[in-house]
Amino acid sequence: MITKDSAVLKTSSKRGNHVLDFRTVDANIQALAASMIWLEGLIKLRMEELENGIKLSIEEYAEKTDKSFLLETTSLNKLLSEYNGTYVEYLLLSLAFTAWFRPRSLKGFGKHKPESDEMYSETGIFVNKTNNRYIPTLQTIIFMLAGTDMVKQAYYHSILLNHILFKDQVLHLRKPFANDNFPLDYMVELDLAYYNYLINGKKPRFDHTPDFPATLLETEKSFDDLVLKPATRDQLQIILDYARVNESLFEREGVKHKIKPGMLAMLYGPPGTGKTLTASILGKEAGVDVYRIDLSRVISKYIGETEKNLERVFERLGDKNCILFFDEADVLFGKRTEVADAKDRYANQEVAYLLQRVETFPGLVLLASNFKQNLDTAFKRRILISVFMPPPDADERLALWKNGLPGHFIFEPATLIDELATKHAFTGANIANIIKLACITAESNNTNIITMTSLAPFIAMEYAKEGQQNRRVSING
Repeated sequence: MITKDSAVLKTSSKRGNHVLDFRTVDANIQALAASMIWLEGLIKLRMEELENGIKLSIEEYAEKTDKSFLLETTSLNKLLSEYNGTYVEYLLLSLAFTAWFRPRSLKGFGKHKPESDEMYSETGIFVNKTNNRYIPTLQTIIFMLAGTDMVKQAYYHSILLNHILFKDQVLHLRKPFANDNFPLDYMVELDLAYYNYLINGKKPRFDHTPDFPATLLETEKSFDDLVLKPATRDQLQIILDYARVNESLFEREGVKHKIKPGMLAMLYGPPGTGKTLTASILGKEAGVDVYRIDLSRVISKYIGETEKNLERVFERLGDKNCILFFDEADVLFGKRTEVADAKDRYANQEVAYLLQRVETFPGLVLLASNFKQNLDTAFKRRILISVFMPPPDADERLALWKNGLPGHFIFEPATLIDELATKHAFTGANIANIIKLACITAESNNTNIITMTSLAPFIAMEYAKEGQQNRRVSING
């Protein structure tokens, strides 16, 4: 279904509702159109420089540009502000966007034809003969920035190869041919997610690329939804306070000379006690993203690959105000062993690498483990605060049963949750599973009533998961 008014287009699908604000798109397109006009003017000047030697520095050209179109509300300006952008970043984004959105704007390069089919001219432009599309390369960027000035070309070459826009995968460098390993030949492409962001204002998440081994954790719950003992809540409050003030604290003059940036904290306790949920809520309450390290995409049997996978996380998130969450931390941060063979040596190297990277990470690193004693001793010494997440007692289980049931449903009799909380020593995860399955069954039977009869099979299933297959569950509680 599509509905439209003067400002907003709403589309609904099985995956949810999506809102496109035409006012946002209009402002973004205006800024992008201005950048394409700016780019066309610079192309013209550079082509004239090739033809008659008249030079103009990029600084002079940028200074003469009317910057009134760089409105605060546009995605282009937000992206430039995030990366402290200058004319270098403006050119990178403008050229990469134009190659996607309006490639004909690059036809000015056509005055200087490539030497042969799909080969490069002095401008570095790559021509796709299939669709006659001009594709900029790293050499094109350098030509646009430096013109024919070889000293400036060398300068921009040195700063572009490791530019943060490539590191953060806003832009990509692609080989034009499989056997072409010359960096200046690499094609510069705007990431599709960022292309869409520049138009519609929906900013990509850092985990939008399939090879990024971390996932953004999100939750609708708040700190008040956590059912915790007062001592546990107080300890978590310290971690939350750090996540909230991290940026402002270390921006103050002289703080870094007295206090080392970063915090290593830990949540430990039996499975199902809410460690992952707590990590999600801490991030939400602090207003920072929480990225959970995906062990399935990190750990490799090949020597050195685990470190490489983790390095992608630290490289992309190392200068961002976010929380790194290592679930099942003992898998990565396990005790180092006596070296008996090469396998032990490389396993110890992984732990040493992690220790070094965690120490230099400026934000909050949050570990979660079922078994604190399995962690390497050096890691345990560096943990600033450890929070034990105990199994809930009867009063806490009562709150979990009560708070976990959606408002449409009711327990019958009303005293049922008292019996459940008293007789069944489940964790929050167990209780959430039982409630979910009971609500599904009730909904399929066109009722909103949850009884012991409907709960019993799911309670038995949870006991079976915990290794108590023979535990009998009476429909009388």
